[in-house]
Amino acid sequence: MPENYNSNFFEFEKRTTIFEHNNRKKWVVKNFHIGAKRKSLIFGILEKQLLSGAYTNPEKGKKHIVIMIGNMPVKKTKIEFVFFIILVFIGYSCNTQYSIPGKYVRSYYTLELLPDSTYKYKQSLTSFNNITSDGTWTINKDGIIILNSRIDVSKISIEVQEEFHNIDSISIELRPQGGLYEMDKDYIRFSLYIDNQEIIRQKDRIIKIPKSLEFSEFFVRIYYGFPTETNHGLALDFITLEKYRVKSQMCNYFIIDFPLNLGMYHYLSLNNDTIVYKNKKLYWKNKGVFKKKQ
Repeated sequence: MPENYNSNFFEFEKRTTIFEHNNRKKWVVKNFHIGAKRKSLIFGILEKQLLSGAYTNPEKGKKHIVIMIGNMPVKKTKIEFVFFIILVFIGYSCNTQYSIPGKYVRSYYTLELLPDSTYKYKQSLTSFNNITSDGTWTINKDGIIILNSRIDVSKISIEVQEEFHNIDSISIELRPQGGLYEMDKDYIRFSLYIDNQEIIRQKDRIIKIPKSLEFSEFFVRIYYGFPTETNHGLALDFITLEKYRVKSQMCNYFIIDFPLNLGMYHYLSLNNDTIVYKNKKLYWKNKGVFKKKQ
């Protein structure tokens, strides 16, 4: 607050004086004099010597809440009590919101909640085996933190071309982009699902199915892993392409382009994951308790 502030509503001066409102109540306000006019909104609850007022900055056109400390209690009314409860709730909510951002750790796990409402998560088991996630976090009215990741690896976006070829089957040609397939094709398997049932799983990226198999939509999962290892440190064994609905039943050849990289299998997708915040700790279901790093 500047030493002298003038508006159509209030006048602030750095001195101690008595404030009168509607000729009914008097407050003694430390360091600030408030001169109220007709349309001003002033209210005070001084059980703990708290005085609050609202004013409008004419230059920016924004409303602000001003909270000042007084040195004399006054008689409370019902409406003042309601205002007091509202102020306490707003103050508590804001204070909680601002105290949450920071870095939280648990063993090899780190969750960083940033002030801009984004988060970064990292699970470091070894120097080459990390699981990561990033996205946004919010806090609901019950004080529960909600995480949503930037990427959903259960619905990877695809681009599809439908064509008619003079062949005796229906073919789906999968064209992964990103270099992982060329580098590790021996460890990748493609699985076709129709009506949520797995029809075939194979190494070849061109899937062929009989013409007699009628369908209107399908999706594909791409499995990645080393056959000799059951636990290879990935967040996922497979990623899933978004479901595709066939546009023309006359077409029998589908070309599907989609991104595919190793990071997808090390990525943790979160969809409305909830965390309880209490005493500088995060209680994350299935992941344990994270303590705030000082």
